[in-house]
Amino acid sequence: MTGPLGSGSTGAGPSLPSSEAVTEVARELIEAAHAAREGGARVLAAWRPISLHYDAPEAVDLFAAMNPVERVTDEHAEVLGSVARILGDFADDVGRLEAQAAAVDARRDQSPEASSSDSAEPCILRRLEHGLSEAEDAAVSRLSALGAAHYRLPVGEPPPPLSMSGAAAWAAVLPAFDRGVRSTGLGLLSSLLARRDLAAWAEAHPRRLRALLDDPPDATRVRAWWSALGRSERDALIAGVPLVVGNLDGVTLADRGRANRSTLRREIARLEGSERPPVRDRRDEASDQNEAEFLASYRRIQEQSAHSVLVAFDPEDESFVSYVGRLDPVTGDLPAATRHIGVLIPGTGTNPATWSQETPRAQKVLSTIGQPEDVGIFTWAGGRFPQFLDAVSADDSATLGPRLGRFVDSVRSTTGATITAVGYSYGGAVLGMAEKTGIDIDRSVAVSSAGLGNGVRSVDDYARTSAIPHYAMMAPGDRIVGYTQSLQAGDLGHGGSPVDPRSGFERLETGYRDSEAGAASGQLTGHVGVWNGDSGVGQQVGRAIAGGQVELYARPEIVGTTLQGDPILSNPIMEPGYEPVLERVRGERG
Repeated sequence: MTGPLGSGSTGAGPSLPSSEAVTEVARELIEAAHAAREGGARVLAAWRPISLHYDAPEAVDLFAAMNPVERVTDEHAEVLGSVARILGDFADDVGRLEAQAAAVDARRDQSPEASSSDSAEPCILRRLEHGLSEAEDAAVSRLSALGAAHYRLPVGEPPPPLSMSGAAAWAAVLPAFDRGVRSTGLGLLSSLLARRDLAAWAEAHPRRLRALLDDPPDATRVRAWWSALGRSERDALIAGVPLVVGNLDGVTLADRGRANRSTLRREIARLEGSERPPVRDRRDEASDQNEAEFLASYRRIQEQSAHSVLVAFDPEDESFVSYVGRLDPVTGDLPAATRHIGVLIPGTGTNPATWSQETPRAQKVLSTIGQPEDVGIFTWAGGRFPQFLDAVSADDSATLGPRLGRFVDSVRSTTGATITAVGYSYGGAVLGMAEKTGIDIDRSVAVSSAGLGNGVRSVDDYARTSAIPHYAMMAPGDRIVGYTQSLQAGDLGHGGSPVDPRSGFERLETGYRDSEAGAASGQLTGHVGVWNGDSGVGQQVGRAIAGGQVELYARPEIVGTTLQGDPILSNPIMEPGYEPVLERVRGERG
């Protein structure tokens, strides 16, 4: 076509998609549906005869696991067929609009002067535009409902009034999304197929993006999908949906960092421009104070991002992850030369106002071992942490634990490095719940930990990590967790104590306030300040991550009793001539 309705037109009418192209996609989906059905039937046909020759105690369970193959592939084929039918109907609607557009163009070509003076033409163009909008809306609504039924995505959000044409950059992204249908979720993909302007679509449909982040695809499949994208496609996604790209496990660390810096800039701009109505109460003042603290924290994070990678940043979900270390300039992920990875999990009180304190802590730990190029440290705060008295509840750790496991497993899939997880305070309970449900780490370190995880009494209760080395530290005089460890009643409490000899943890010494000054600086005590300065805890954690020598706990001995009969204990590390007992950490991979 050469008129205003033709493909690539610069006229005033709506630019129509190609009905032939949509029909071709529908045809390919039908072929895929047939292939899925036939594949499932072939698998079952080959599998079932085995039952005539195989008889063992586990046979019943084995056959029960395989029997659903045909049903599952049939269901998958039905979904593909449903999508094909919806696209076919949409192609028919577009075909009718194309015919009407062709008639307008033909009249214009035959008599340009008459066409320019035809007062009916603008009405025809508006009807065509309205018809295209209705066809789009109907297709998107049906596809979204199908996605909600099969993939638990929310429905009911009206599509924005956007044309199916639009930015050329987004047009290049659509084929990549099509290749990644299994990774991104069919419901979200289907909506994006009908919305070329991704940034506007994302702004109009925040709940759909949130649904994807709340129930993310498997990181391995995301990584395969992301790897298949071209640079322009990745750039379009980073610009259009930075919140999703930046918080989706499986996307390269470098691209997540770019996306999250974009989200960070937007959040800073939002807070800087926020205004309150004139009628205020004390809750408004508290909210203002929180926002001021958040803004100050975000500005510091922005400065820190020059020397670290912002791996996750989602203020709504209270999720923050940073990385200090080298990245491969080609792959954008961990270099092949990386030998040791640490994952620090902070404690109670972690929130957006404190996030800016976490990356410097990781940098400090890294500095204790000389900033080696083959060591990197993540700080993981991947969701809401308790803020005060709610820390007695295991609810947050039960949610955060599996999230931590998924994140570490996604890191593991990119590196053969030794991974050491370090849980501090409530973060120790989070790490414990991750180990309870399953996490792929090589060493575990509990620092002033709230406990082993709700319902856990020893490392024997951990799913995949009962045999790895476990280390624990707790300074004398820790009244925050020292008196509450091992106390549990239902969902209250966090299991056993890591410093209990029956836990399966090996206790390490917390040492002095300043490791360089030694005994002259005094013994490290308490809970909150164990990370301060050049404390013994920071030194021990750095060595544990890097596979170095750690100092074993100098256990006090009873040297007498008080008049009331209480024991008097020695304090070995403060005695003249004290010699630490060192041991190289175990659990090295490779």
